[in-house]
Amino acid sequence: MQSNNFKKEIITLTIDDVAYGGKGVGRVNGIVHFVSGVIKGEKVQVTKTKEKNDIIFCKLHKILEASPLRIKPVCPYAIQVEESKLRTHLTCPGCAYQHIEYKEEVQIKNSQFKEALKRLGDFKNPNILPPIPAPKDLNYRNKITMNTEIEAGEVALGYYMENQVSILDIPECALAHKEINDLIIKKKSEKSFYHTLKNSKITVSFRHTENNGASFWRNEPNSKDSWLKEKTVLGDFSVPKGSFFQINPQCGDILISKVEEIIKEKKPKSVIDLFCGIGIFGIIAGLSGAKVIGIDIDKKAIEVAKYNAKVRGLDNCKFIAGDAAKVISRIFNDIPEDDSILIIDPPRTGLTRLAKSIITQYNFKTIIYISCATDTFCRDAKEICYTGYNLHSSQILDMFPRTAHFESINIFEK
Repeated sequence: MQSNNFKKEIITLTIDDVAYGGKGVGRVNGIVHFVSGVIKGEKVQVTKTKEKNDIIFCKLHKILEASPLRIKPVCPYAIQVEESKLRTHLTCPGCAYQHIEYKEEVQIKNSQFKEALKRLGDFKNPNILPPIPAPKDLNYRNKITMNTEIEAGEVALGYYMENQVSILDIPECALAHKEINDLIIKKKSEKSFYHTLKNSKITVSFRHTENNGASFWRNEPNSKDSWLKEKTVLGDFSVPKGSFFQINPQCGDILISKVEEIIKEKKPKSVIDLFCGIGIFGIIAGLSGAKVIGIDIDKKAIEVAKYNAKVRGLDNCKFIAGDAAKVISRIFNDIPEDDSILIIDPPRTGLTRLAKSIITQYNFKTIIYISCATDTFCRDAKEICYTGYNLHSSQILDMFPRTAHFESINIFEK
């Protein structure tokens, strides 16, 4: 059932919890109401906006009893409350938690992860290690992508609003690196820049590295562009402009160190690195002496992974371009069953059914599953455990502060 035919009725809610995705949960006569920009324990007034599958979505109107954890958002486009009332303005849905103290945000996300493991993954008592906060909660992103909208000849460049149709034109982003914001401001001051944004299908990506500074491109980077160079705790890594790299370099270093710690503890003879990108996790294993096979569908990333291994003098790392499930099914005979680790760092969609089927047929001693999407991870984790693995430990790393998202590091063992 879906209906948008609500009278502009104001109702009162007490917020019982904050759900995965960042929306507060309140109930009226047992019916769940979702509302953004609130904190557990607050008493608020809201207006109904939409009903879907017996869940009512609402917009914050006024805070009757505020949480002591409430703070003023840094970004003027986050949900703002002035004198207990919602300030009327267009909002960017990207930041779900700018109105709350950062320490509490991390605890909220940790609770959401634990609940998801129980509810979606059927893990009765998961071993969840203490959450890892980000060193910085603002100005951490090394890449952002803005979309364009043209109306009456005027170009808007910014982020999609909640309707996923309209573009909110913003002068800068509170999550982006300072040099990216400086470049956005500079380009937006140039009339000639807007002349290159000829239709609403154009995206503009802004990227920063310590070595290269800030740069931008429209739609896709030029295939002839030089590789970027990222600084990490393992030294510099080359990265094609359009290939995946962690958007939070400081948290990326924490993740590298965590994987390195596991590899050193387990001392595997062989490591398979699925969705390997530019090869960082595989190279960690290669530096420890393991035989490594890295697989990724991004041909440019594989080319660079080979280079990143070569400059480190590693001849025990092999990188293959192709679909993860299809490639891994061809290389089983090259993997010693007695002492092997599988590293998985998939996109938000998680593992395909074919990939799970093939992976779980093989007797990996340990699986390290790094996930940026809790729902698809829980689905995959449940199916992996059906085949004889145990979820040994899980831990969240807040790779995406102030947003609804976070990373998790999970270890499966037989």
